[in-house]
Amino acid sequence: MTAVNAHSLHPPFVYRFYNQVIGKARSEPIIAKVDQLRNRFSQDNSHITVNDLGAGSVYSSSEERKVSEIVKTASSEKKLSRLLYQCGTYLKAKQVLELGTSLGLTTQYLAKIGEDARIDTFEGSPAIYELANQHLKDRNNVHCHLGPIDELLPKYLLQVEHIDLAYLDANHTFEATMRYTEMLLPKMLPSSILVIGDIHWSEGMEQAWNKLKSLNEVTLTIDLFHCGLLFFLPVRDKQNYILSF
Repeated sequence: MTAVNAHSLHPPFVYRFYNQVIGKARSEPIIAKVDQLRNRFSQDNSHITVNDLGAGSVYSSSEERKVSEIVKTASSEKKLSRLLYQCGTYLKAKQVLELGTSLGLTTQYLAKIGEDARIDTFEGSPAIYELANQHLKDRNNVHCHLGPIDELLPKYLLQVEHIDLAYLDANHTFEATMRYTEMLLPKMLPSSILVIGDIHWSEGMEQAWNKLKSLNEVTLTIDLFHCGLLFFLPVRDKQNYILSF
């Protein structure tokens, strides 16, 4: 209800970003292969055992879930996937990190950023990882990692100099969101973007988002309801925006 659009934006960078990234994400054509995969998974009523290492699902407490239900509840919405793709192309990102592969639909969008962009994606559930890896294994610029993020992420960060674009969509708790962000901060450039998924998903995520906005390293935030964007631009005054998406 409080979100604004480009007509209410005065800072040049935010106005330009809204038009060149957020606006394009709403009109970006769906990648045909991803749409086919989404439709296939949406019709798949087979059950798999989900080893959920995160906050779990608000829709089901069972470890046995239908693949079609995972598409509806755990995979990022189409326009959010398109937003991440637009962020990557805007940045000309070379190093992209995704925490929470799920079925790999958003990963397919990230892979389209460019052949010279390396996409590292982390998933904790073996069954979901196998489903995603079936269609991601042909993407030469995508590297899938299976296991607990708390174990894998520190090792990954030792191997990279910086991260251009990061998407956190794994463990939706206050503690994990803050922990992962603090681990990533030393690797973020002034031009980097850190995207936090489901910032209004729970009270804990609301608290995490408010805490993230107050970090000294964060100079600009954009709340799109479905996700929040953190920027590290060298500006004097911190700015927080709620924008329509």
